[in-house]
Amino acid sequence: MVVVHRFWLLALFSHLLLLESYNICDAVLAASDDTEQYDSLLHRQKRPQPAKDPTMPSPYPVTFQIQFQTNISNSNAGMSRENYRINGTLYHDWKQHAQRIDHAAGSYECVNFYQTEGECSLLFLSDGMYRIVTANESTRPSDASIDCCLDLPNMGAPPPEWAAQVPSTFKGWVWDEFNRVLAKEWWFDKFDEEKAGVWPFYHRSKIQGNKSSTLPFHTTREVAAGQNLPEGFPVIFTFPGKADGRQDIHYLPHTMKKSLPSDNSLFRLPEGCQHRLCSSLPYTASVRF
Repeated sequence: MVVVHRFWLLALFSHLLLLESYNICDAVLAASDDTEQYDSLLHRQKRPQPAKDPTMPSPYPVTFQIQFQTNISNSNAGMSRENYRINGTLYHDWKQHAQRIDHAAGSYECVNFYQTEGECSLLFLSDGMYRIVTANESTRPSDASIDCCLDLPNMGAPPPEWAAQVPSTFKGWVWDEFNRVLAKEWWFDKFDEEKAGVWPFYHRSKIQGNKSSTLPFHTTREVAAGQNLPEGFPVIFTFPGKADGRQDIHYLPHTMKKSLPSDNSLFRLPEGCQHRLCSSLPYTASVRF
């Protein structure tokens, strides 16, 4: 009985040892799989990324809002009424292919293009740029029915990479006196007018001949590396012509937010406005370029 008992104990021990060896093998194989997955992940993380070309403009965030100021003359003509700084806000959502620019009352954009001392908004949607005049009864255009209309058909919201998609000349690093920050600057002086339609440069040939202290083409700047502001944030976008800088958009980079207000009506047109053309109306930017 003692021999039989020892035999069964030995058999049981051998069986347990065999099971344990299976478990060890499974663990080794699992660990091997985990190691391969880890090595693969590590390889992907260490894979060198394409170096950013410092001479190319940075893409904008897919969604963002930023404040700006306009009505700043290049001629430094003193604090005249036309030279007061006017606030505005730009909202952009490429997921919706939409952009909204709100100009405060008295801005060059509202006064010069839409003949109103009140506020005005530009809404860039899939079918073009709408303009919305929101003024009180004493300052709005006499024809109240033109408060909203499609001003520039086919001029939709720009993509985040718009500045890199349009041929330009990198002019190097410059000091932006308005924001007091080192910036990189580009001139959009290579635009082919035969390929019109790229936002927002298709009207360049019509205003290039204007003589003023501004450059005869659009320019843009962004925050350079090593500043106390995030690199690549927009600094300025200029409009050439007789505005003498008052139409230029001086962004305030410290106000940039990569989110939008929780307002469902931000990119919504007023009732009856969609597809209504401004071309036959007196207050339209499209006939003033």
